[in-house]
Amino acid sequence: MTYDEAYVERAIEVQNANNARLLGLPGVRRVALGCKEVDGVSTDRLAIRVHVTRKRAAASVAAEELIPATIDGIPVDVIDPAREARVEPVSALAPVPGAVMTSGMFSDSSLRSEVQRPVIGGVQLMSAAFIRPEFPNKGAHAAGGTLGCLLWDRDHHERGYVLTCQHVIDSDGQAFVDRGDTKVGSPDTQTKSTCCGTDNIIGVYLDGAHPGGQSDQAVVTLRAGMRWQPRVLEVGRIPVHTPVQRADLVTLMTGKGQVRKRGARTGLTGGIIAEINGTDGTAFFAIRIRPNNNPAARSGDRLVFADKGDSGAALVDDDNRVLGIVTARFKSGGEGGDSLPEGDGIERISGRALPINRVLQNLHTIFDHRTPPLTLRLEVAMSNSDAEVFTVPGGGSTVAVPAELAPLVDTATFLGGRDPDGAVRAPVGRAWFTADGPTPDRLAAVRRALEPTVVGGRLTAFWDRHQRELMALINNDRRVTLAWHRGGGAAIFQALVRMMSQPDLALPETISGTPVAVCVDRLAATLAQRGSPALAEDLRGLQAIMPDIGGRTVPELLVAFGAEPVELAAVGARSGGGAQPGRSPGAQTAGGVGARASGDGAEVDRG
Repeated sequence: MTYDEAYVERAIEVQNANNARLLGLPGVRRVALGCKEVDGVSTDRLAIRVHVTRKRAAASVAAEELIPATIDGIPVDVIDPAREARVEPVSALAPVPGAVMTSGMFSDSSLRSEVQRPVIGGVQLMSAAFIRPEFPNKGAHAAGGTLGCLLWDRDHHERGYVLTCQHVIDSDGQAFVDRGDTKVGSPDTQTKSTCCGTDNIIGVYLDGAHPGGQSDQAVVTLRAGMRWQPRVLEVGRIPVHTPVQRADLVTLMTGKGQVRKRGARTGLTGGIIAEINGTDGTAFFAIRIRPNNNPAARSGDRLVFADKGDSGAALVDDDNRVLGIVTARFKSGGEGGDSLPEGDGIERISGRALPINRVLQNLHTIFDHRTPPLTLRLEVAMSNSDAEVFTVPGGGSTVAVPAELAPLVDTATFLGGRDPDGAVRAPVGRAWFTADGPTPDRLAAVRRALEPTVVGGRLTAFWDRHQRELMALINNDRRVTLAWHRGGGAAIFQALVRMMSQPDLALPETISGTPVAVCVDRLAATLAQRGSPALAEDLRGLQAIMPDIGGRTVPELLVAFGAEPVELAAVGARSGGGAQPGRSPGAQTAGGVGARASGDGAEVDRG
């Protein structure tokens, strides 16, 4: 059965007008618009669905508590969670299964390790934001979620923006974020980067709305020079299509059409739209998605459409039209939700999404209420070509490379250039090289050589203890950032990165005429001044025993640290010397690897 926009809008209007009264009845947990069920079978008839704790016979319910069969001509259906009809998707594509979560996986919240360039949707997203001190058990940084899809400026399509959830950016308001200043990255958790090393910073937080009943969306402005595509990992290109309306959602729902999402936690999953315009009195306009069956699921498992860490993922149909963004999953029965194990012993837990038209409407309202108003108008970015790549205007900032390092970096893999006077310049806050970075095997070999020594052991312990703070200072504290770039820190680090892959290269004795040891001491002084007391104390202890690193190769540095030399050329060489797909291996420009990101930092029912 097909419903036109006018009928859908009237049904929603009737539902909205009666939500409060229905939710006020004993045992009612949620009200939404969905398909009426008859004798345990889902039909294509649109109805107001009233979810109750337990369905009772009408004779046992007081007259004033009875739920009517119709309201203003719109059918009403009472839904018992233990008896909700199971529906298989009707799809031209093979059904994509839901994600099976065992009890151990359900308590875990680690995200998938992947960095995609050009920037696309469906991968991890993390803000470089500190958690507020009143939340000491939430870790040091916002934990991240999923980069949903790309948006563009309606009048300037090359200007790309990232769409996600606000609670992904600020951990449900528990992290400090600043509009136009907080950096956001798509980090690789395999290399344990905490918003990364600045090579994985993709932009800055533009604006958003704190999670609430009617909103949970945020926008990130991609930085100048960033390349991006209207595509979602494992889903594909977002084609040119007309904006999706609520009638389109109803057509999908009544026709049992398949929907999908690709999240940083559970990857690609499929399901069907069970309801739209859902509310429990705290959340509104929600799309509820029931997960597709998964042949790998067994009795005792939980089957989900989304889990913590998938927040922000784009919800699409089989034609890859963007329908909304995933904001949460419903709570399991064990968490106080209304889902229960079904006859096969599998508990099927729905996901929740916010419709894309509501998301964009919310963003434009936020922009209009800024002072002065922001005239930006965003749309879902689309393309009819798999090969089309957009580049954000502007090349980004660069910094002069010290003359001593110019021969070291001016290679075919260097991402910088030369100014009109011929001086070599390198990117600021981005990778310097496209390839030739150290492999994990080489890094591990160097660490194994260092750890047994007095100096090396102190150095590795210092990194393990302070890596998060160091990365945050370099990325976010402007005084430290200036000292890092102007004082030679970035140049020394990039030289060491390249030396790890080419052990015959030596670090210069001076940087811009200043001895390397002096550069290091000056940077340490700035870090001690701007960092925590614990960082300052450990820096002083490390400086007292550190040898001079200037003029030495990596093997010579190991000897200076008291370690046995390592034959790096035989360890973990890259095949062909090329980069790994989707990342710049030599590009961790702010000090190596940081802490692993996990989860989206939200409550247990966040998606």
